[in-house]
Amino acid sequence: GRFGQARKEAETAEERDRSQKESLEVLREAADRDSELDARLGCARVTSGPPQCGWLTNFCPTLIADTETGAARSAVDLYFMRMDGSAFRVALPYCPYFFLAVAEGHMKEVELALRRQYDAHIAAVDVVEKIDLDAKNHLSGLKTPLFKVSFLTVQALVHVRAQLQPIIAHNAATASTTSSAVAGSAASGDIEDLVGGSSGGTTTALNFIKEMREYDVPYHIRTVIDLDIRAALWYDVTFADGVPTLRQNEALATKR
Repeated sequence: GRFGQARKEAETAEERDRSQKESLEVLREAADRDSELDARLGCARVTSGPPQCGWLTNFCPTLIADTETGAARSAVDLYFMRMDGSAFRVALPYCPYFFLAVAEGHMKEVELALRRQYDAHIAAVDVVEKIDLDAKNHLSGLKTPLFKVSFLTVQALVHVRAQLQPIIAHNAATASTTSSAVAGSAASGDIEDLVGGSSGGTTTALNFIKEMREYDVPYHIRTVIDLDIRAALWYDVTFADGVPTLRQNEALATKR
């Protein structure tokens, strides 16, 4: 019956969560081993102490422990060479994310549904405005509100992405039918009816999601683009609570 199906779906979700946690732990152990190897090869990770100055030689994704909670989170390992030829690296945490386009007038329902169904995986849901380059009038500069859904780890992003993509594909395939049916539900009930505790209610709210964007940008590339970090430049690196801050050393950049 209905309750048996709901219980089965809950058990399946628990199994997925358990599998994800086990996979995350394996990846975290692998990242720790890589970090130890880098240190033995003369490129130890620096998390505190006096400011450092180095030439950025490379960067790659990694997993670290959050400085406050100890939970795993994604970061980018940045590799530097000092002026004396010695090397060091820092781990820069940054939340991976993707964007969701939602039917006009239904942002609240979708936000509540996302938070309720994926609360254990999502770090933040923010509204941002972007120019839709697919729109016919995109040259006018008009911006469209989108959800920026952020995560602590790439693995959490991949987990939620895998669950949302079939829903979004179904929404696109049945756009006209879904629009009329869900609009009727919205007109006859309140938001809580749309995002109720059952999986059916939540799925109804998620039917308002039209598109997922920028979900396939490699994490470390996304991070350095967003933070305007470039290899082959000199940077001053400072630390606060174990988290590095980078600032380009323009004096060394122009020095001949």
